Amino acid sequence: MSETTTANRRKNAPQGCKVPVLTHLTAEERSELDQLAEQEMRSLSSTMRMICLKGLAAHQAEKSIPSTH
Repeated sequence: MSETTTANRRKNAPQGCKVPVLTHLTAEERSELDQLAEQEMRSLSSTMRMICLKGLAAHQAEKSIPSTH
């Protein structure tokens, strides 16, 4: 990753995002996540959070579960 790319990334998570979640990925999944983060100029954490929120919304819609936010 270049210095320019790193400098252009968003640096702060939304207020209140202070509870970490650890997960395990395959090497291929991690590579895809790295590429997506690079393309969107986001940190890995921000990219993973975005994917998680989209996945939760899709899961809730699929199961007809009301959103909590």
